[in-house]
Amino acid sequence: MRYRSELEVDFRVLKENFDLLRELTPSNKVVFMVKANAYGHGLLECSKFASEELDVDSLGVASLGEAVHLRKSLPSMNTDILVLSDTGMMFNHVRELYLDYNISPVLSSIEDLKDFLEDKRFQHAPLLLKVDTGMNRLGILPTEVDKACSLMKAHGRRSIEHLMTHFACSYKKFREGDKTDKQNKLFQKIKKQIRDESISINKTSCANSGAIEQGIGLGESHIRPGLMLYGPGISMDKNGWTGKNVSSLKTYVIKCVSIKKGTPIGYGGHVCHADGFIVYLPIGYGDGLLSYYSKSEIEIEGEVGKVMGRVNMDMAAIWFPKDAKTSFKRGQIVRIWDHDRFSVTRLAMAAKTVPYQVFTAINPRVPRSYIV
Repeated sequence: MRYRSELEVDFRVLKENFDLLRELTPSNKVVFMVKANAYGHGLLECSKFASEELDVDSLGVASLGEAVHLRKSLPSMNTDILVLSDTGMMFNHVRELYLDYNISPVLSSIEDLKDFLEDKRFQHAPLLLKVDTGMNRLGILPTEVDKACSLMKAHGRRSIEHLMTHFACSYKKFREGDKTDKQNKLFQKIKKQIRDESISINKTSCANSGAIEQGIGLGESHIRPGLMLYGPGISMDKNGWTGKNVSSLKTYVIKCVSIKKGTPIGYGGHVCHADGFIVYLPIGYGDGLLSYYSKSEIEIEGEVGKVMGRVNMDMAAIWFPKDAKTSFKRGQIVRIWDHDRFSVTRLAMAAKTVPYQVFTAINPRVPRSYIV
């Protein structure tokens, strides 16, 4: 464990983000996404806060393992938990866990649906179904909808508790006739097709963060926000989502040295391009500071430096110009990112990755602290 490097999570900011979301979507119920350790911010802590302080009644996770961990760790939490991808419905002992812990699998194939319907233990369990409208990953195919309806009716099922789909390109600026528009229209068609089979649908959802930000899919009963809850939007547009990063990744200076142009630095002997200072930070790819971050910008007290050479497993070297006005000192706090939502997006863009990976890469060696 690190002692001075930490991911500081501010639940006051999470509440601000959630309140902003509710202003945009006052008519929708929320499936609050906490998969991948709540996007790196702490599954248990974020789930507890969402349930108790934000009155969220549905949480979304990726795997049954995440869901069971939630139920075991927070037994008094009455929130619905939806498993959206890794359901494991083909395994008998796994299906039993859904019933033991009151967890809802989102059925994403004809095979999943058969396993669910043919297991009498699920006779009175709510049926949640995902349809594939173009993500081409998980979900009942449009050509399989009739078969799915026939299977449900053959087993005495006349209602779907929650029907959903997932947009593939909602992070792109919406245009009529584009991928997201086509998926949304196909979802409407499938809903009608199912209802025409005299099967009722109680809840529906399709809007993820990118769609919510652009006002797409808000005609459904529910929305499924993820990344936007934790800060970043889909672009650097200042007129877009105005949430803040709920976290700040903090570390500190362990050494600062003046450096001459041409001096080799670290593994591989990366040659320093100009005179300046090298500031060493005790955080590396072993903590989740990705090796992709070479040449990324890091700011210390208004001075902008660049990651020099390779990010090591345990350390990173940051180069600053020789005319830097800041006196870098041992023990000085450094924020890799802060509550400015663009700070994570800029880091992701420089590394040619996405904010999701920036957040989720931070591993357990970096302790989390929480401000309420």
